[in-house]
Amino acid sequence: MFVNEGSALTYAVVTDELISAADSVRAITESAQDATIEDLPSIASVVGHDGLFVALHDFCARWDNGLSHLVGDSETMARRLEVCAEAYLENEDTSRGDYQRLLSVSELPAISPVRDDFVGPAAIG
Repeated sequence: MFVNEGSALTYAVVTDELISAADSVRAITESAQDATIEDLPSIASVVGHDGLFVALHDFCARWDNGLSHLVGDSETMARRLEVCAEAYLENEDTSRGDYQRLLSVSELPAISPVRDDFVGPAAIG
């Protein structure tokens, strides 16, 4: 996701959206798997013409083959989305831990005390 806060351009990954996308891909795949070609007419007399019957079954065979590829590909896609989200979360946790360790071992500079004799720009002029 593109974020424009001030003058710097940054990008942020919303891992929940990656996980949601993976779930959506799986839901669509399950819906496609529930559709059956077997419900279509299986005898020429129902279709009304021998040529149309052959064309219909040829189409159904190709459709079924394509659907099989789609189901396999969509599961791979869903898993890759999940792996991507997991990698972002793991790296975020590691980075946060490294940053906290760095802060705990580093000596932070002392804060300068506020001076009472500070002369601002209006007093100089």
